[in-house]
Amino acid sequence: AELKVLIMQINPHFLYNTLEVISGIADEEGVEQISDITQSLSKMLRYSIGLDRELVTVEEELEHCKHYLLILKSRFGDELQIECHFDPATYPCLMMKMTLQPLIENAIRHGIESKLGQGKLGIRVERNGDMVEIDIEDNGVGFDEQKLHELRAFMADVANSFNWTTTSTHLGLKNVYTRLSLLFGERLDFRIDSVKGEGTTIRIRFPAITNKQRSG
Repeated sequence: AELKVLIMQINPHFLYNTLEVISGIADEEGVEQISDITQSLSKMLRYSIGLDRELVTVEEELEHCKHYLLILKSRFGDELQIECHFDPATYPCLMMKMTLQPLIENAIRHGIESKLGQGKLGIRVERNGDMVEIDIEDNGVGFDEQKLHELRAFMADVANSFNWTTTSTHLGLKNVYTRLSLLFGERLDFRIDSVKGEGTTIRIRFPAITNKQRSG
């Protein structure tokens, strides 16, 4: 087990170093887009693999998402329109690490990529009183009605949700919901509204708690 831990520590560093080499070559060759992508990917890896803490500030989570959005724009170009509104008042608030990027990835992979025409992705993060509100909206193909029903049933059964977390490594809607539930409990509001063929909106509301409030 100790050997496996040591190997796992080596692999990320190898990836970081390789990405830095690629970025350096891209800079020398004047290929700015490749340099930007590799730098963003390297920062995303450092953020996601780091095991030092599970709670991060909203600002840190949004910074991680910005790197991912840069990669998405590099891939899709004008085929993907992204609109973001980030309220600075939310930045000091605490949230679970790796919450937003999996939800954005889900919107792209299961919604927008399957839709003909220009994809649209909207991300809104605001503070409303003592709550942080997050909306992730896409104009993709929407949820299949049966799958949406199953997901809502899963979210309503908290006990099974916790059990699922210990037996799955999938980073998706269920994983994000379960981890947020563990942190915020009944004060979490997590809703999915979807219309087949029109798109999906995920709305999340949780208490606006800062490190200062938590320590106090």
